[in-house]
Amino acid sequence: MLMIISTKVYAEALYQVGVETRNPLEFYNALQTFQEFLNDEEFYRIMTATFLDQDALEPVWSELGKTFPQEVVKFLKMIQDAKLMSDFDRIVREYRDFLEEGKHLNVVEVTSPNVLSENEKEQLMANLKLRYEGVFEIDYNVDASLIKGLVVRVNHDIYDTSIKSKLDRILNQGGLENE
Repeated sequence: MLMIISTKVYAEALYQVGVETRNPLEFYNALQTFQEFLNDEEFYRIMTATFLDQDALEPVWSELGKTFPQEVVKFLKMIQDAKLMSDFDRIVREYRDFLEEGKHLNVVEVTSPNVLSENEKEQLMANLKLRYEGVFEIDYNVDASLIKGLVVRVNHDIYDTSIKSKLDRILNQGGLENE
């Protein structure tokens, strides 16, 4: 009987090994590096190909083993054997979700009406570090429809200081109907 294992199960298995070996963030860094390798079309084609001889990729695994944790190399072999390399981005996202849930990583999304200066980014980081412990992964976005302020999402918390948000709340509560 053929059993299909979801990408989430693979991500969870690696996360559990990472926690047991106290290296979940090191594993994540290796996954991100491998993800960058997959951006190369030729490397992606090789990694998503079906090989009759599984030893054909041994030089790749050997080279990765020089810098990646052995657990991650074994995991990558399993993913390749299961023909899931085309779903690798999803596996990395799911692994990151486990890091976030396990409080190993703070995933931050910052949306502003303009590109933030380095000074503004430093101030934001200082404020985040007062409220949250640990490692941060920050993604900065620009949304010209915002009027001043920021929208900051940290894990599952949302901080919205934009004027657009305040105006939307007033309108939703019928605040300008009689004007």
